[in-house]
Amino acid sequence: MSDEPEARVEIINGQPVLIDPAAEGVIAAVEAQNRKIAVQNLRDLVLETKERLDHFVRRIVERGLTWEDAVVTCIQVDDHFGGMLTEALMPGHDWQAYRDRGETPCARGLAGREGIQAILDEYDKLIPTNAGRWLRETRTYALVAVGYGTILVEPLDPPSPQSTWERLGRPDNIDPIG
Repeated sequence: MSDEPEARVEIINGQPVLIDPAAEGVIAAVEAQNRKIAVQNLRDLVLETKERLDHFVRRIVERGLTWEDAVVTCIQVDDHFGGMLTEALMPGHDWQAYRDRGETPCARGLAGREGIQAILDEYDKLIPTNAGRWLRETRTYALVAVGYGTILVEPLDPPSPQSTWERLGRPDNIDPIG
């Protein structure tokens, strides 16, 4: 055991800075728990809207699109990144009516995979989530869900993505990005 106190103040760049390894451990544990909660909330949002998402999965097949052409999106509009992404995909759409009905505004649809890939790659430069890498490595149809401060990239199995919904519904299958 050292005589040095665990928490201490150091001068860094002329400013006093509290160094406290125990507090850093608590912060890391809280952040990890918050990330798990965010991922579960986003999964719940996806599962609540799976019937509508099924429609877009069928449209991929009906249009003859390949996995390289499009992704299915589920974007929480009031999320910081989700709001920016939604505005890029659906500029000027009025989401207030959804809020007025007590709903969580959620943009669902098809988007060009190349454009979503580019946006996720740029986002990863700002906040490393690995979402861009996950989408690039998903060599099949994919769902890109954004909300609650996190991003999920899940493989889809058209024309019936039931296995995706089952996988998302398992509480032991929480692997957050970021």
